[in-house]
Amino acid sequence: MAYARVAYSRILVVVSTLHLFLCGQSAWSNLDHLVITEVDPISDAVEVTYLDESVFTNSNDLAFCHELICSSVIPMGTVFGTNVSITFAVPGLNDSASDIWLYRGTNDFTNVTNIITGMKFGSSVGIGHTQVAVDAGIWTSIDAFVANPDSGESMQLRGSDSSIVENWISSYPTPDEFIQLTDPIADIPDGEIRVGLLEVADGMVAPLGFAMPDDNSGRMFIFDEIGLIHVWQNGDLLPTPILDVQANIIVNVERGLIGLALHPDFASNGKLYTYTSEPKDGGPADFVLPGTNHHGVVSEWQISSTDSNLIDASSKRELMRIPIGGGQHVGGTLEFDSDGNLFVSLGDGGNRDDEGYSHGAKGNGQNINTVLASILRIDVDGTNSNNGAYGIPEDNPFVDGPGIDEIYAYGFRNPYRFSFDKVTGELYAGDVGQGDVEEVNIVVRGGNYGWRLKEGSFFFNDAGLNQNGFLSSLPNYDPTSVQLVDPIAEYDHDDGSAVIGGYVYRGSKIHELYGRYVFADFGAPLGVLYYIDQDQRVKKLTIGITDRNLGLKVKGLGQDLDGELYVTMGVGYAPIGNQGSIHKLIPLLQISDVSISNSDVHVEVIYDSSLSAEWSIEREEDLMNPSGWSTPSTAISPIGPNVSKATFPLSGGTSEFYRVIENE
Repeated sequence: MAYARVAYSRILVVVSTLHLFLCGQSAWSNLDHLVITEVDPISDAVEVTYLDESVFTNSNDLAFCHELICSSVIPMGTVFGTNVSITFAVPGLNDSASDIWLYRGTNDFTNVTNIITGMKFGSSVGIGHTQVAVDAGIWTSIDAFVANPDSGESMQLRGSDSSIVENWISSYPTPDEFIQLTDPIADIPDGEIRVGLLEVADGMVAPLGFAMPDDNSGRMFIFDEIGLIHVWQNGDLLPTPILDVQANIIVNVERGLIGLALHPDFASNGKLYTYTSEPKDGGPADFVLPGTNHHGVVSEWQISSTDSNLIDASSKRELMRIPIGGGQHVGGTLEFDSDGNLFVSLGDGGNRDDEGYSHGAKGNGQNINTVLASILRIDVDGTNSNNGAYGIPEDNPFVDGPGIDEIYAYGFRNPYRFSFDKVTGELYAGDVGQGDVEEVNIVVRGGNYGWRLKEGSFFFNDAGLNQNGFLSSLPNYDPTSVQLVDPIAEYDHDDGSAVIGGYVYRGSKIHELYGRYVFADFGAPLGVLYYIDQDQRVKKLTIGITDRNLGLKVKGLGQDLDGELYVTMGVGYAPIGNQGSIHKLIPLLQISDVSISNSDVHVEVIYDSSLSAEWSIEREEDLMNPSGWSTPSTAISPIGPNVSKATFPLSGGTSEFYRVIENE
């Protein structure tokens, strides 16, 4: 067994229980908050975590002992930060050793009251420090320190009262009792709602979404992961991007230009904001994280004073630099709420099971002292942050208390896309799962969304460092110790691979979709569109008459000022090729415009491509005294992609009625 690890929440229970029994003495002071959380006997390394919200400076030398050898010392004066883990070299560990202990003092391990913390990390009980100490007559009983010795379970123990240990064992399941869940959710059914798709822009690489200025220009700012922001206007992409940051960012799979948002007063101040992945040597980080891979940078930009379709490159103002531990699970969505606050989503920083050097003892998801695995809320016009570049709303949940002030909600794995309902203001977020469950959440202030204690609504067992975590029949933590928010909808990997958060439809074109949350799955192998029905069930959105597939991976979704929805697509996981495109969700068949010129009435119809030869346009002059629906005087002719026109002679009546129908 190369590594051993203790479930963090179990440690909390054991330490608090035994602390009540043993540690009423003031001599223990802050030492009773130190626990061994990981052991790597191959690298001769032991991780110790300080479980407290204060900062602690050790006033005594502490010794690591195994097999009656005290081979390493934590020297006096070592500073332990709030919930910080420190790894120490402990020479002489090996696979056959089964436990290690941390003592007050450097050479007196004969008195068990000097024990601070210990860990059983191997399956061979009989040759560890515990057994050697018993054989030497130093300790009286192996049972006082070894919990469930036949299980091979990694244990965090403290103290010498066996009854406390036995109570702890009986209260929590052993590894043999954890049952891995497979296929936890029924397959997603086809829904009753059918829509069409209309391509509005193509020729990009990996468009992730767009923002639309509320300035009557009709423009769409489309951000491409490779570092370009395109301007779409009057049905075409302008030849020159409004912004090009390709030379300054890292582009690789989940890194690049990931987020874009316009200031609520963009029409008057011309400010917009980006989230980009940038080299970590580009400037100092605003938060602390060991093992940084790159920085996620939130920046403010200004539209040029001489060209409204160009951003002034010299106007860049960095609001925050966020250290990211890996190249995946970065989040990166930016959205303003109705109060003018900017929300920023951040994933756990990569790596399976929210574990590894940059994830700490309990993972980033359950750590309110890191910004990762969270959705932040900031005021872009304020200055009361530590770096003075933005403000922090005074009602953020961790202001004036433990935790990082910027956090609005936490416990996410990778909240890649989120949005606000235009009507209710509710915050919907898709959170990408690990190996089994994708989820959609309604995010509330201060909410803990469970990762890595849960994946979706299911218990998650991280299984230890370098082991694959899994959905479990039992919790790997004390469920009474933390309040978690379950998703409103979820699905498993029989129906996809990675959720792409979407929007609540508030448009007027697809009536049956109004008020429904529409989202997507990235694709396994191709993208899929889903919606949540009135009973909170996930259903598949049918595309066209024949329910055709999308043909590409889904990169994101977008919503225009009228509440209509769009889906952005590309070729693969990484930003490659030139097939990136944006498609608008449309009714299968609908009249889009009626105009009069001279003595003719022109009727335009928008339709899905699967209906290209299966519909007709008809007119009735008086619905109260109908004379029969008539057909146009000219043939229906296409005037653009998925758009056709028919012409009728002007009747001269006070009103006319037109309908478009599917042919039998």
